[in-house]
Amino acid sequence: MESELGLFNDASLIDLKEPNSQRQWFVLDGSASRRQYGNSGRDEPLERDTWYRINCIVVSQENQKEAIQSLGEKILTDPDAIPGYRLNASSYLGEYPWHLSTAVSDDWIAPDSGSAMSVEVRPATIRYSTDDREYDHSIDGLIKIVMPAPWLATAMGLKLKNGRNPIFVDSEGKTRFYDTSIDGHGFPAALVDRDKFLATLDSRGLSAIWIIAGEKRTNIGRMTFPKFTGCVQHTGIYAIEPNGLLGKVRPICRNSSMTGSEHLKEMLEGNIPEAIAARYKTSTSAS
Repeated sequence: MESELGLFNDASLIDLKEPNSQRQWFVLDGSASRRQYGNSGRDEPLERDTWYRINCIVVSQENQKEAIQSLGEKILTDPDAIPGYRLNASSYLGEYPWHLSTAVSDDWIAPDSGSAMSVEVRPATIRYSTDDREYDHSIDGLIKIVMPAPWLATAMGLKLKNGRNPIFVDSEGKTRFYDTSIDGHGFPAALVDRDKFLATLDSRGLSAIWIIAGEKRTNIGRMTFPKFTGCVQHTGIYAIEPNGLLGKVRPICRNSSMTGSEHLKEMLEGNIPEAIAARYKTSTSAS
């Protein structure tokens, strides 16, 4: 557990570039998880779960420093730790974002006693979840997507491209925002055109802050009665600096009563293969 292997928290998860077109995108919302299995040598499975979640919030430029400091040494793996918007399931998707029924009552969210923030913030995205039992009868199944927040869609001049896919385009029909989950490939991520997003924020005296939070945990034993052997929780805070998107992983909270070598011995019943021991020693010394 002391190794940083399997911890996904880096600016490269946020700042993306299309290989062919070289077009640049920011991830405003996204998540991914991986699960690996092994065998302890006593016919008991080993399991390592790792996941991370990306959120983006927007603050006024004068409040950016305080907002980052307020996140401080906090672990933000709780999905409710970062403020967010949700679109009412009774809304009709085709009416977003221009209809009053899709409006958010107060797009600036003030801090409260349960919030990780000390300044008012604006979430950059809004979540929409519905199925064919709800008001929108153009939906023929379960749908869960992420869209630009109403204020951001208005500021960037975005509208839905058509009624089939939740792709948002500008007045010239150029795609500026889309949720990758619509094509069913890979992990879900809400992408926004990097340059257009930054220009929109800068013209309004706003700054973006990204939070990547996640966890790595290990279990041993059968799926029905697994034995928890430890977890590592991490949170990274990122913002635009003169040299690009920069940040660092703030706290790493380890929840395990065992040291790394004790953890290996417990999981492998004392029989640590030489190759695994050498790899562990290398990874821990490097970190």
